[in-house]
Amino acid sequence: MKGTLTVIALFLVTIISFTKAHAETIQVEMVGLKNAKGHVLVQLFASEDDWKNEKSIKNEILTIDGGKSLWRLSELPPGEYAIRCFHDKNDNEKLDSNFLGIPKEPYGFSNNARGRMGPPSWEASMFSFGSESLTIEIELN
Repeated sequence: MKGTLTVIALFLVTIISFTKAHAETIQVEMVGLKNAKGHVLVQLFASEDDWKNEKSIKNEILTIDGGKSLWRLSELPPGEYAIRCFHDKNDNEKLDSNFLGIPKEPYGFSNNARGRMGPPSWEASMFSFGSESLTIEIELN
């Protein structure tokens, strides 16, 4: 009897842990990619100060498949976050721009936010993440 209760308790703990781990997932889909050349570089920011100072808490270089790229984030605490990404067509790991500073490669931000004369604000790009799964789609322009 005691052994059966121990097995049941371990089973319940495993189910709760599994459910919690999967509930705290953000799936980010970058769409609108015209070709599969290069990669998509994506960054996650956890505060307005980090956003302004370009200090991301997570970075990833992603492949492109079928005009989109997919990023899955897990084990993030609930909070406010923002994402920025770009299609690094020539794989030089930087967003290329012209002599005026206008990007020459497609880019995007969470909430599909747009800025004027620069990147959008933290407020425009920020989203809240709790304890449930979240899917975000970012259109690269």
